[in-house]
Amino acid sequence: MIVFIIVCVTAASAVPQFFDFGRNAGNSEVEEIGQKLTSTIQYAHALWLVQGAAGAASIDLGNGATIDMNANGWPVGGAGKPALAGRQDAQCVYLWENLLQNPPAIAVKADDAATEWVAWSAADTCVFAYAHDPEKLIVYTTSTGEVEVRS
Repeated sequence: MIVFIIVCVTAASAVPQFFDFGRNAGNSEVEEIGQKLTSTIQYAHALWLVQGAAGAASIDLGNGATIDMNANGWPVGGAGKPALAGRQDAQCVYLWENLLQNPPAIAVKADDAATEWVAWSAADTCVFAYAHDPEKLIVYTTSTGEVEVRS
């Protein structure tokens, strides 16, 4: 009987920790993608500086993607896309798909069950929300190049 009670108490204390693994896994994914996005944005900024840092320009990241840079040298979107300043969610999706290698699926609406991430823009920011937990965000500010991870 005592052994049974000990096993039950041990199981009761372990079960909540087991359910936290899913939340922690989501945090890890958000943090990892945030770090990758930060690194690539910094890389694009360095390329802009090396190429002369002469205001708004387009640069080739070397992966076949052309990224438009603002006057401060931060990525704002892609050639032929509407300007991010016009609050175009498509620019945020373009940045996600072209700054990250093999990025998770993203859309501007969470209608698609296969979409892992949802993007939208507001003024000079792109917000990327983890579809499984929309409170987990990556916020990219194009005027400063800052990437904030909220997990």
